[in-house]
Amino acid sequence: MSGIYVPNSEATNTEKVVAGHWECLRRNAKFPQPSARWVKSEKFRFSHAMSSTYHDAQHHTPRCAWDWMLTAPQRVRLAKFQIEKQRWFIDSDFNFGPIICRENFSPAAVTSKNWQEFIQTNPLPNPPPPITVDQPWNQTPEVFKNQFRLAYASKIEFGQINILVHILKMKFQTVKIFILLMVVSAIVSGCASSEPTGFARGGPDVLLPQLTSVMTGPVGMLLTNGNTFSSEFSMTFAEDLEHPISGQILVRGGKIRLEAVFATKNKKSAVAGEFGLIWDEESNLGYVFSEALQGYAPLNNAVRYTNILAQVVTSPIDRMEGHPVDEANVTVMTSNGQTLVFQLVRVKDMGGLPMQTKSLNSLQAFTLTLSKIRLEKLPDDLFLPPEGFTKYESEAAMLTEFGIRQQGVFSAKRDAGINMDYKPHERSGQN
Repeated sequence: MSGIYVPNSEATNTEKVVAGHWECLRRNAKFPQPSARWVKSEKFRFSHAMSSTYHDAQHHTPRCAWDWMLTAPQRVRLAKFQIEKQRWFIDSDFNFGPIICRENFSPAAVTSKNWQEFIQTNPLPNPPPPITVDQPWNQTPEVFKNQFRLAYASKIEFGQINILVHILKMKFQTVKIFILLMVVSAIVSGCASSEPTGFARGGPDVLLPQLTSVMTGPVGMLLTNGNTFSSEFSMTFAEDLEHPISGQILVRGGKIRLEAVFATKNKKSAVAGEFGLIWDEESNLGYVFSEALQGYAPLNNAVRYTNILAQVVTSPIDRMEGHPVDEANVTVMTSNGQTLVFQLVRVKDMGGLPMQTKSLNSLQAFTLTLSKIRLEKLPDDLFLPPEGFTKYESEAAMLTEFGIRQQGVFSAKRDAGINMDYKPHERSGQN
């Protein structure tokens, strides 16, 4: 419908997902009522700030939104109340809103008598007007967006630490508190593992858009060189080497099917194939799917590759997994004016199939490695969207719902919090 903001209009997949999360939150029928009371009544704010709904160390985005619905003086008064009641997050990055926080003195000087003066909060100079639930993502101020992105992608996994206990132990037992926090983090992370999160560092909400961007780009074209094969793969991004993606790739002609496993901080996703994609290089169309959601979303890429130049270079290796290989630098020119460079290790006895692809582009540096390559026949139906799966409007919409479900917002176990009912658009087979 004309005039309705659509998160999929954002420039990057990551921004689409975050924008979609805000749209789910603000449009939810259960969110406006507490938001209106929050803005209207300071008494309600003080009471609500003590609740598990507001002070939820696992779900920061509702609190971020509420804090930015206040004026700067209102937020400062709330902050002082939170500090007095020991409901302040020790990491000030997670105390949101139009305020500035700083330490008045060294943590080593904190005592039981002066700890409430340790944190100083001041109003943000020239703050933007308070946000409202009526504002779509593209109409919210950038300072709010920055904090909301942080709230969405939070790495905090063990919640709030009592500020007085934390600071005093920092003073007298620095080594002991470090060990204690490590133990507490491990214990709580273990407990939290029973409710897996899609928002963990290295999780699919972050890495799946990057993976689809790679596979629907020049790499997809380089892999579909005519061979029909299956192989295992591993992929790492230069910005996050600690969380590789692994799984299986199937290629037939110009089509690719990829099933991925994402390694989060403590574990991998449940099974290979929990997430994946299907891509047709000739039509520049495909699908991304989630076994956990029993859903899929369309993919497309309007960029075409106008010229490809390959230059063989001296390689320190001549064989990989028993195959003779050579090394080449490949330059790809695109229809939108980009020049992309890749370093390939190519299998000579498989028509130059790239066994390893390393991106030399600073904006998206990654390494993709194939292993256990097998030339084999693959049936057509492997390259069709899963039958009976729910069709989502976009990859961002599908990931938004996945993240919400994984965080437990839809769980009947949770009596508090925001229940954001994000509905898929249709149920279909292979349309």
